[in-house]
Formats: sequence, structure tokens, C-alpha cells
Amino acid sequence: MAVSPLAAALSAVAIAMGAGIFYHFNFGLEEYMGPLKDACGLNGPPKGPQPEFLRLGNPFLDGLHCLVTPFFLDCVATPVGRFWVLKTLEVCTPLVVFMALEESRSSARGLVRATVAVLALSQLLGVSVALPCLWVPSFLLLSRPRVAGAFLPAGKVPAIVASQAITLAFTAVLVCAATFPPAAAQRAVVWFNLGIPATALIWMLAPGGARPGNAAAAAALRLTAGAACLLHAASVVDLLYHSGGSPGAAWASIVDAAQLKPPAKVTYPAHFMQWDFTGVTGAALLVTLAEEGVAGAARLLAMAPVVGPGAAFALVAARREERLGGAAGAGARGAAKRD
Repeated sequence: MAVSPLAAALSAVAIAMGAGIFYHFNFGLEEYMGPLKDACGLNGPPKGPQPEFLRLGNPFLDGLHCLVTPFFLDCVATPVGRFWVLKTLEVCTPLVVFMALEESRSSARGLVRATVAVLALSQLLGVSVALPCLWVPSFLLLSRPRVAGAFLPAGKVPAIVASQAITLAFTAVLVCAATFPPAAAQRAVVWFNLGIPATALIWMLAPGGARPGNAAAAAALRLTAGAACLLHAASVVDLLYHSGGSPGAAWASIVDAAQLKPPAKVTYPAHFMQWDFTGVTGAALLVTLAEEGVAGAARLLAMAPVVGPGAAFALVAARREERLGGAAGAGARGAAKRD
């Protein structure tokens, strides 16, 4: 099947965006990440005391959690860090629902059929790297040309919704982890880091059935839009509340994180999450541009300041799902008449 120039161009943009963010993560945040890597022995023998983290007895996982546990706990300990964690989840939730629906569709090819692997790599590389570099090109180049008329089983949809409800629970616990005793906070990071990729198994193992699920998928995306809008509101309210109700002070904290102003323990984790949010929002926008054209992308951008970009993407995706369902129904009716 021929690759469209638009899909190739958008895939190149996605890969360039993810690669740029990956470079920044690895070379632009050394003031904060370098000492952590040294303490965890990721750059050679450990130097200095290791951070406290939940040890699982596996060298690879212990090295990973030695690094990410203090990072996440530093992030959610500050209002601006929590703001960007919630904003990232706000977009990730509908985007992962979209990914799950595409994996369940008969048109799925390449990494679109391996969401659990992409989500696991997201925890290692950053979701803003794995989704643009791996999933988006696979969808645009391999799966998207086959979507028209493809079968989406209705039985998968409730399992997809359930998996994201569990993900929201994991993240809610993480966002509150700074208030927990140290052992419970460390456990919350491990649940978040290992639990989120595992939720993909829920819909992967769920029976699909023979009933088409486009209408159910559109309803699930609208439900997800409501959840994403609540996350958008929660992120703004929490930041404003802890900024003394001053929009100027809230904005100043966002700018400080973007500019990496000291102290590093406050601004660097929030800065990382800013880029995670940018990467997943960019991925959602590129998918929208490919599927709904400039008009659909413009609708997303117009709605985003009001309901948040995650909810806006979910609403655009629900409209697409209804269109796909209508086209599939018309094709089935046409085939029945010919018979």
C-alpha cells in the first residue's frame, strides 16, 4: 500500500520532535540528573549515598527506580511540578484510549499492535519520546491507510475504559505521594511506573466479540473527554491555590520551570514534565491533522484553552469514530443490498 506524502511528512515531524526532546532530556538536565545517575551507579560505580527507593531485587528495575523515585517525588512536591504531571496525564489519557482502540481495530499493524511495549518504553525513555518516535509513525504509515472499513470489536471498549480508570487511580496516588510516609511514597512510584504499562493487558486479553464497536468507542472517548477536562481544571486550581490565588504568581512559576531557574530540585523535574506534556500534545495534534485535516486541528486548538488539549483531542477523536462507524454501516448496508 502506497504511503501518502502527508503521512510521511507528519511522521518525520513526529520523529524529529521526539528525538529533540530525548536529546534535551539527556544533555539539557545534567545539573539535576547527573548527580542522581552518579548516586545510582548509572555512570559507573555509585558515588555518594543512594536515594531511598523501593528495592525489587532486580538490578535493572532497581537502577531505574533509584533514578525515577526521587525525580517523581521532587516533581509532585511542588505546585508547578504537580501542574505538569496532571497536564501530561490529561493528554495521555485520551491518547492512550485512542491507541487502544487502534490496536483493537483489524487495521492495526506494526507497533500499533504492541501498545504495552510502547507504554513500557514510555516509562524508560519518556512518553514524549516513545509516542512521537515509535507509535505515531507506525500508525500513520502502516495502520491508518487500512482504517476505512476496518472492524472494531465492541467487547474491547469496556476493558479500555477500565484500564484508563486504573491508570487515573495510579496517577492520583502519585500526585499525592509527597504527603505520604517515605515507604508508601516510594511504593506509589513503583505502582505508577510498572502498573501503567500493565493496564494494557486488560484490553489485550479481553474478548472482542462480533459486534461492531464504533458507537461504544465514540461514547468512551466522550467519557474520557470529561475526565481529561476535570484533570485540566484540577491542574489549574491546584496551581492557583498554592500560588496564593494569584494568576501572575502561578504564571511566574511556569516560566521559572521553563527557564530552569534555581533551585534545580524545584524547576528541573517540572521542566521535564513540561516537555513530556509538549511531546504528547504534539503527537495528538499530528494524529488529528492526519485524520481530520487542518479543520480538525483548528477545532482542537480552539477548544484546548477552554477544556484542555486532552479533552479537545478526545472530542475530535469521538467525531472521527462516529464517521468511521457511519461509513462501515453504509458499506454493510450496500453489501446486503447487492446480495
